[in-house]
Amino acid sequence: MDESGILYKETIHWTEITIILGILSVIFIMLAYFFFTEPVEEGVVAGIVFLCVAPIFAFLALFFRKLDIIVHGQGLTVGWLYRKKEFSWDEIEGARKDDRSSLRYGGYGIRAAVVNGHWVFVYNVIRADRVVLTIKDRKYKEFIFSTKKPDEVAMIINKWRQNA
Repeated sequence: MDESGILYKETIHWTEITIILGILSVIFIMLAYFFFTEPVEEGVVAGIVFLCVAPIFAFLALFFRKLDIIVHGQGLTVGWLYRKKEFSWDEIEGARKDDRSSLRYGGYGIRAAVVNGHWVFVYNVIRADRVVLTIKDRKYKEFIFSTKKPDEVAMIINKWRQNA
């Protein structure tokens, strides 16, 4: 996709989760160091566990640090670092601003939930409203994603979906 075909582009930096997971990574590394320097053999096992968990939290901190939303001539792309969802205009039935609470989906991050009897898939961050995308021919009927400008994004998607 070339830059000239982009109709709307937004990046939401999820600073809170990056800080929390980064701090947890440092704590686990410090605990691993503490247990490795203890003379008790059981400390080595705990140190290994903490040393294995620290990189997982560091990876998650990098993975969830930003959410990208791109509306382009072929459709919509929304996603985290390596987990992007793409929808062509043919797959999209419509878009609207979400009026439900984030807690309805089970919190923040990548979520799957049953809402009103059908599956929805959610990419959700703190302090951002959401757009509900009604989808055709997928396991889930709705894809919900966070954006700082839900009314504008829904309007652009609906306009281009009709023109496609």
